[in-house]
Amino acid sequence: MSEQEMNKYRFTSGQEPGDERLRQIMIEASTEAILRHERAERQIRMRVSMSRKSLRDKWNGRINAVING
Repeated sequence: MSEQEMNKYRFTSGQEPGDERLRQIMIEASTEAILRHERAERQIRMRVSMSRKSLRDKWNGRINAVING
């Protein structure tokens, strides 16, 4: 099946996808899921890092205030 034929296939066509098309759909879906997962992990790591820095700065300020009186 050509890529053009694969791209125009729709589940609503009333026909079951063939094994080749079903395989292609699963590969595309898993690839997209992996990319979304990686993107979400990067965003979470960035937010945790920013929170960690913010808390570190806050507590360093408090500690310095106590030390320096």
